[in-house]
Amino acid sequence: MYRRIAVAVISTALMTGCSAQTRVDISPNPQVSTAPLSSRNSSAPTPRVTLEPVPPVTATEPQEPLPEPAPPAADQLQNVTPQLLTLNIAGYGDQPEIDACIGWIILTRYESNGIQPTIAEHNNCGGAAILNLPIGSRLELTGGGLDGLYEIVDSRDAPQNGTTLDIQGMAGEILAQSCYFNSAYMRFIGLVKVG
Repeated sequence: MYRRIAVAVISTALMTGCSAQTRVDISPNPQVSTAPLSSRNSSAPTPRVTLEPVPPVTATEPQEPLPEPAPPAADQLQNVTPQLLTLNIAGYGDQPEIDACIGWIILTRYESNGIQPTIAEHNNCGGAAILNLPIGSRLELTGGGLDGLYEIVDSRDAPQNGTTLDIQGMAGEILAQSCYFNSAYMRFIGLVKVG
């Protein structure tokens, strides 16, 4: 008997969906047995179920349009700093140290050719980070006595089989170099310390 009531209530709730609510009123009856259904007397009174539909609630449209949010104050944006790229310098060396993939290496072979200190790293070891940086970008150098904030002031592509003549005259106190992927060229950027 209670199974039929539950099915009726569930069926009504499913048919009404989200737009209507159903109120169920089951009157308590002290004469109803709490014994299992199979042992109950079929002549026992049944609880009364009253279904009352509740009208859906409608939202009213706002009378005036909402104002646009105010832009953040200039002083709120002043202290926002994007994360800086950091180039970790592992030490001095040449091709074997670069091949070890231990960080940026200050190339000793360029020192004797009148070129500013030049750091290099393979593109697949982290050097690719400088390949798309535009002039004016800032980055951090750590290690090798070059610690500080630097700005890119020059950029030049040179052939991998070129000479130091290909980079002579570049602006900057320090140069950073890495090779392009699947190319016979490498990129040099000139850096000036700004902090």
